[in-house]
Amino acid sequence: MKKKRILIKYGGNAMTSDELKKEITAIIAQISKAGVEVVLVHGGGPFINRALEAAGIVSEFFDGQRHTTAEALVHIEKALKGEVNSTLVGLLNRTGLRAVGLSGKDGLMVTAEKRWHTRIGDGNQVGNADENAGGKEGEIEDDNKGGNGDDNGGVTESGIEGGNKSGNGDDNAGEKEVRIDLGQVGNVISVDPLLINLMLSNGYIPVIACIASDAAGNDYNINADMLAGHIAAALIVDQYIVLTDVDGLFRNFPDPGSLIREIGLSELPRLYRDVVRGGMIPKVQSCEIALKGGVGRAVMLNGTKPAQIRELVLENGTPGTVILIK
Repeated sequence: MKKKRILIKYGGNAMTSDELKKEITAIIAQISKAGVEVVLVHGGGPFINRALEAAGIVSEFFDGQRHTTAEALVHIEKALKGEVNSTLVGLLNRTGLRAVGLSGKDGLMVTAEKRWHTRIGDGNQVGNADENAGGKEGEIEDDNKGGNGDDNGGVTESGIEGGNKSGNGDDNAGEKEVRIDLGQVGNVISVDPLLINLMLSNGYIPVIACIASDAAGNDYNINADMLAGHIAAALIVDQYIVLTDVDGLFRNFPDPGSLIREIGLSELPRLYRDVVRGGMIPKVQSCEIALKGGVGRAVMLNGTKPAQIRELVLENGTPGTVILIK
């Protein structure tokens, strides 16, 4: 009998709280021991920011997107693999599971390409993290306080950004497109699921950090949400779960009555202006990638309420926002 398979995109405040990390890994252990195969994909924005600050590296941002130098990538990879990934693997192993720390580089699992950011107008607008932080704290539209929280810089494959959607075509008439080099930042080209499948079939839990290489061996920092969506699609998981800092998508945040319980994939585009903004954009886009790739359904849950994961997977509950192909 084929086992049920899920992929969890782990991030937000659940990543920075030691107590929440312990609760979530304990629940993952319950899920795994119930016969469900689990894959964990993570970013590590707060840890990256701390590592770069300690190294004296000042991040430059273009429209909220981090420019990553080769020097910065060394520290980013250390933070993601040496700190975040290692900690999660250790916590999972303490529950009796067999977790293995990986990145997209391992086994040529993920092939990436360099990402260029396109801006309409001049290419001179830059800033630091504070100047380009985006929305106000507490807004659902920006649950990662600036669109880069745990996704390593707010980089999305479509280029949609929370602060750049208010205009229409006429607003930019006559202005030229400018391509901006984001350094060692990449997009996912393809995912080979062989290594992950081998691990799952032998009882291991893959814990995957969002670093990947191109065909020439150049390393890139990948948006963790985008990476998770692509891996979920390659594995055709039964359920793709995205952890955020809120209970799901709201039509009128923070009104609890406006929580969107279920929505179809075809309805998502019209939400990008009024409902989905800032840090929520890459999360919703990753759900689109997963569903279009054959995943059964995507669910956005509150990672600060770990019991929601158990309720969804083991108790057939309906927490959060469910996104379906319809």
